[in-house]
Amino acid sequence: MEKKKQLLIKIQETKTGIRNKQNQLKILEEGLQKIKDQEGKESVGGKLNIFLRDFSVILEAMRTEKAFMETKYATQSAQIYYRVEKSVLEDYIKRLSEIDISEFMDYCKQLGFIRTEGNKCLFSSGKVRAYFLPKKIIDNLSI
Repeated sequence: MEKKKQLLIKIQETKTGIRNKQNQLKILEEGLQKIKDQEGKESVGGKLNIFLRDFSVILEAMRTEKAFMETKYATQSAQIYYRVEKSVLEDYIKRLSEIDISEFMDYCKQLGFIRTEGNKCLFSSGKVRAYFLPKKIIDNLSI
């Protein structure tokens, strides 16, 4: 009879130990999920920081290399926007940005760094397609 009691006590202790381990596992899994969620939030902020850094580098390179198109006429658009050829800007992005071109352009549109209508980039109506970059924003950005 005594052995049976000891065995039942041992079984109960084992079951309690298993429940404690399961609770610890649950707490650790919840902590891991919180860390994963936080990493996801940080990576979005991290990408935005990478974009801003890359945009500043690209902008400085474009200024240095005089990549902006000259305006022949004093139109209202010329007073508000810089123009840069589509292929030229995309070449700078490919060479100088860590972010792929479509994601880079999405950031440009969302932050107002490129003239858009709806969610589409507006281009000049000339022979060469050119992006419009607002002077007010571009002139105030610094490295």
